[in-house]
Amino acid sequence: MKYIRSFFVIVAISLIHSAVINSSVRTDARVNMPRGLTADKSQLTPPKRREERPRNLKHRRKGLQGYKKRYTFSDLHFDELKVAKNKQVESKNYFVACKYLNRMVTLSDDINEKAELMIELADLFFLQQSFDDAAKWYTEFVQLYPGNKQVEYASYRAVICSSKNILGADRDQSPTEKTLELSQTFLKREDLFVTYKKEVKNIERECYQRLAASDIRVAEFYITKQHDYDSAKKRISTIRDEWLEKAPEIGVEVARLEVTLAERCPDFKAPEESIKLAQVVIPAQKKVDMAARF
Repeated sequence: MKYIRSFFVIVAISLIHSAVINSSVRTDARVNMPRGLTADKSQLTPPKRREERPRNLKHRRKGLQGYKKRYTFSDLHFDELKVAKNKQVESKNYFVACKYLNRMVTLSDDINEKAELMIELADLFFLQQSFDDAAKWYTEFVQLYPGNKQVEYASYRAVICSSKNILGADRDQSPTEKTLELSQTFLKREDLFVTYKKEVKNIERECYQRLAASDIRVAEFYITKQHDYDSAKKRISTIRDEWLEKAPEIGVEVARLEVTLAERCPDFKAPEESIKLAQVVIPAQKKVDMAARF
């Protein structure tokens, strides 16, 4: 029994020794393996990592010397905005120039300087035919600086911008009514506003003519399409009361309407003056039409 135990002990020691030798050989082989194959992590060189970028990349861009800050309108000072605006104006890039000017108006603390900037901004919008934006700035200028020397110019330009939105006589007349209101507000100060008084009076007269023409078309529609003669009578009466004195040139159209209504409605009698005017005008119109054919 003694010899048998010794034999098993010797065998066990031999097995343990051989296992230790094999393990060391495999470890050496892994250490010497090419990069990328499985090996002992403690013996291998870790792969290189990409350089970490700055966390806030929203306003940064990579240049030759690293990451540089990207400037926006909120970062520029007033003088920097002025230089940038002048460059855009020289390049006739008025759209971008308006953005710089808008920011300059916000930053300016000088009342006189701010007034000049608002006029310049409104003029640039007017130059681009952005009449709604221009009218907004002209109107705001008039409200903020009623005693400024350019208030007449701004009021006149506001009237012009509004007149650009006037539609035909068969369309909505809200822009015409707004333009007429602005014109009347301007002409209330005609003793002081003398430079553009004539132009504004012409616009006012055109508004009267357009509103009268719209009512004439409505009355004509009542007569010829709907045969609503009562509504036509009321509309013609409104035209005579409100527009005929302010726009005398519509008298011919009014006379024609009254004669047409008298022919279709026995209850209505056209004035003698309208009958004579219609008789004189209608043949002249037919003669022109006949001549136009040749």
